[in-house]
Order: sequence, then C-alpha cells, then structure tokens
Amino acid sequence: MTLTPVARQSIDASETAEVWLVLVDLSHPDWTEDIHLVHNTEPIVSNGITYQPYPLSIVFPERGTEDGIPFVGFAADNASLDVLSELRSAQGPITVDLCHIIASDPDTRISPLIGLEFRVFAYDVQTISGQIVASSVREAAASAIELTPSRFPALF
Repeated sequence: MTLTPVARQSIDASETAEVWLVLVDLSHPDWTEDIHLVHNTEPIVSNGITYQPYPLSIVFPERGTEDGIPFVGFAADNASLDVLSELRSAQGPITVDLCHIIASDPDTRISPLIGLEFRVFAYDVQTISGQIVASSVREAAASAIELTPSRFPALF
C-alpha cells in the first residue's frame, strides 16, 4: 500500500487534523443506480461521485488471523428506508467496493478493496448489519485445513 505524504504524516503523528473516512460503493445489476455512502456528517465528492453521509460502521479483519475466512463487518443505522428497500430488492449478492480517503484529499483512494460481496444481512428498525466477503470465497475450499496425504495418510 502506497500512502501519500499527507496520509503517512497523519498516521505517524501523535495528533492530526486529518480525518480518515471509508467510502462504500454498493451495486447490483437489478438497481437503476449504485449506492454511495460515507461515514461522515456531510456529503463527500470523490472522483466525481457524491457519497451521501450515512451512520455506518465498517470493521476490517485483523491481520495475521487465520480463523477461517476473513470478512469485513458492516453495520449501519437504519436511517433511510431507501437503502433498506434497495438491499431487500436485490436477488443474489450485492457488489461492494470499499476504500479509505482523507477528507482533505478525497480523490486519492487508499487501500481499496474492490469486488467484495454483501451476501447475508439482517435488519430491524434500528440497524442493518452483515458481513462482506471476497467473491473468491465461493470457490474456496470448505475447510480451513488442507487434506493432503502427508497430513492425513489414512484418507488416501
């Protein structure tokens, strides 16, 4: 991951005025328009796209954990029936792109995660929550253990 000098300085500083934000792009073939959200109190324009403020939380997986398949946790206040109705109308997985930006330089995307899938979500009157996984998970083995002749000779 390459960081801009401003991003590197804000990470290394004990205090900074820079604000880091996560941009969320949700898309589905059945939708007429993609959904663009940002965890902020005001809209952000990044690369010509206006991201609407939305009370959401994105929890990225910790590095170095090997407990099964990593996923990104997603939670959002159910503040807009528009977003919920779009999520409910989708048949099949919803494509998700995530990236970090610095509010003072919104056109520079930092560590983008492209082509993830939002497959399972739950909602109530207060919260929409779910897990976002890499689309290659569908092709992954069902077990975290690789069955090889050297590890399990009785199976072969």
